[in-house]
Amino acid sequence: MRLFIAIPLTSEVRTELMAVVGDLCRVIPMAKWVKAENLHLTLKFLGAVSQEQVPEIIKALNEVGRQEHAFDCFLTRFGTFPAHGQPRVLYVATDQQLRLSALVRTLEGKLAPLGFASGGRFMSHITLARFHKGNPLDLKPLLASPINFHAPFAINGISFIDSQLGPQGAFYTELHRAAFLT
Repeated sequence: MRLFIAIPLTSEVRTELMAVVGDLCRVIPMAKWVKAENLHLTLKFLGAVSQEQVPEIIKALNEVGRQEHAFDCFLTRFGTFPAHGQPRVLYVATDQQLRLSALVRTLEGKLAPLGFASGGRFMSHITLARFHKGNPLDLKPLLASPINFHAPFAINGISFIDSQLGPQGAFYTELHRAAFLT
């Protein structure tokens, strides 16, 4: 199984992001855009995991859920990976970098005894598109433009997701959701 842990997005946030993507598709046609149903905020990619490890991971996620409180998050700006040079990924950032980084550290602390190493530096973001190498892109105007997302969205839990790769791209199945305290 190829698994990761993420913040699920509400249908309202996905709809708003897809409206932005629809506008961007016209000015950046060479991108591979993320499908609406695949939009999420990744906290930790686990990679290949055996079926036997799944119950222990779920237990760890539930422990995190029992100690975290729900909070609101705003989408703030566009960004790229890498930040300089030829972009490979276009994303939208959040205003909760510190809070989400702390959540990732808590999550990694619960997963470390199960053999999952720390992922290093975390950047809170939602991937919108990926670019092929060699496409000359000038995204500076986009990166300098303000984002007009209207309302915050609630972060009230984390999802444990199975990612299956196929000819049509990735297909995600939520295996478990651990709710936060309200």
